[in-house]
Amino acid sequence: MKDSRTRSLNGYVPYHEAEMIQRSAQFLKNMSSRRTVRDFSDKPVNQVIIESCIKTAATAPSGANCQPWHFSVVSDQTVKSRIRREAEEVEAQFYANESTQKWVKDLEHLGTTPSKPFLEKAPYLIVIFPNYAVTAKTVKKQPITTLPNRLVLPLAC
Repeated sequence: MKDSRTRSLNGYVPYHEAEMIQRSAQFLKNMSSRRTVRDFSDKPVNQVIIESCIKTAATAPSGANCQPWHFSVVSDQTVKSRIRREAEEVEAQFYANESTQKWVKDLEHLGTTPSKPFLEKAPYLIVIFPNYAVTAKTVKKQPITTLPNRLVLPLAC
């Protein structure tokens, strides 16, 4: 008996096992080539592209489909500079007080430091805020006024 609270996945395509194996191998190959890049162009990006990326990210699955986050786009240089300063301060504190020596040593060859100049160079930062006011019962999104530093994630675009 089907649970009345579930619904069918529209557009679901049942693949044969051989094709699933091939597709999963290709997916693994694609995902294995991803890398973190901390060097960004200062070339302008069309606002429509940024909005499409945010709309896509907002569709990510979440518990009870509440999407407990909200996105802010930052292009103002003063605000980006402040985000950079605060991110570098938090990162420096992490390296000094919370990370292990092994962690710091593992990063040495990458040249990773608390310095985050890309946060000012990129035309946009997309800042992701968790939205604690969202619950399964109240899918009403409330504005967040204060958040711990560690819970704010800036992405440079």
